[in-house]
Amino acid sequence: ISFQEIFWLICTARRYLKNLWQSLIFFASGVATLFSIMFVVNISGAPLAFFAYQIYWYLWIIVPLLSFGLFFAKTRLETLKELAVKNVDKSSLQADRDSSSRSLWRYLVYFLLRFSTIIIGYLVVFLSALHSRYDSQHNHKNVHSYFYWHNANGDSIIDDSGFVSAQSHAQSFAQLILTIMLTIQTLGFAYRNCSLWESKILQQPTPLLIVIPAAIILQVVNL
Repeated sequence: ISFQEIFWLICTARRYLKNLWQSLIFFASGVATLFSIMFVVNISGAPLAFFAYQIYWYLWIIVPLLSFGLFFAKTRLETLKELAVKNVDKSSLQADRDSSSRSLWRYLVYFLLRFSTIIIGYLVVFLSALHSRYDSQHNHKNVHSYFYWHNANGDSIIDDSGFVSAQSHAQSFAQLILTIMLTIQTLGFAYRNCSLWESKILQQPTPLLIVIPAAIILQVVNL
């Protein structure tokens, strides 16, 4: 076996190991993003941002598809120049627990920094689209009267076909924006140590070039 083949095997092994970790983190972050959106909606009493089948659509199709593309993403040739993560010697079991705790908090901070904009952006787009759609169909009647804490008569919003129609259109538009934002985050996960221009993603074949348009097309078809 030649030195060049050894170099290629080491580079490939490191690429798949790194991509596996990136895929798992992205999948967990995608699920946490959906959970966070639903949590904010429920505690605020806002109209539902997702129906049940739409949540399953993201959990079973969109997020796994993007994670799959992330696992097989190409890496830069400078991979071997980057320092690999080394195991830190632990003097005690308590030190190991402290390290795990720090890793958890580090991930939570990382998640908030990278995905809080997606959560806030989705809610803003959804509520704005819902307000605009319902307002235009009902002679400028304020959609906020249909927030749960403003429903003084106790009438179910499900019985209002006009509101359900506006809600469905708002969900479709907001979810298309959500899918686009998730695809952008996928590229950020694949090339965290350089800009997209430096990654030269268009100059090398990578499944991301197929997965990202496929996810957007599937979302458009599902509208």
